[in-house]
Amino acid sequence: MSRTAAILLAAGSGRRMQGAVADKVLAPLADRPVFAHSAAAFLESGVADYYIIVARDQAQSIALSAYAPTPAQFVIGGKERQDSVQNALAALPADIAYVFIHDCARPFVR
Repeated sequence: MSRTAAILLAAGSGRRMQGAVADKVLAPLADRPVFAHSAAAFLESGVADYYIIVARDQAQSIALSAYAPTPAQFVIGGKERQDSVQNALAALPADIAYVFIHDCARPFVR
């Protein structure tokens, strides 16, 4: 039986934020981090059986883990978004047939 995964990209540098926040996916939005809104939307939708969370580093992984859906695996992102996606795709279990990819800096996904 094939399963579906969601890759939640959270490793971005936030250059366009110009230093306004230390970490755009951990910045508060309606009393929760931006990441929590994206993660909750995917979890509530039921579209994925498995999650890959792409984080910038170990410290960010730990912070994100409080809001991550389960089951989830954390991987470290790459230099560019395409590298982060490649790292996540390489970490997927063999029985994953379909993949959703979402940039968690965009928390209003439905």
